[in-house]
Amino acid sequence: VFGRESVGLPESLRRQFAERLVRIPQEPGVVRSLNLSSAVAVALAEVYRQQRVPK
Repeated sequence: VFGRESVGLPESLRRQFAERLVRIPQEPGVVRSLNLSSAVAVALAEVYRQQRVPK
């Protein structure tokens, strides 16, 4: 589940899944938020990177 650009996930979901939350670090003052497609691309690239089998 990805949160809204403006406010992120609702507090109830953040509490319910606190141990599973993932944040994409951003430089303060440079970017306010990522759009949904960019956030999904970053997350999937990291999943791929971690599961990739070394050659």
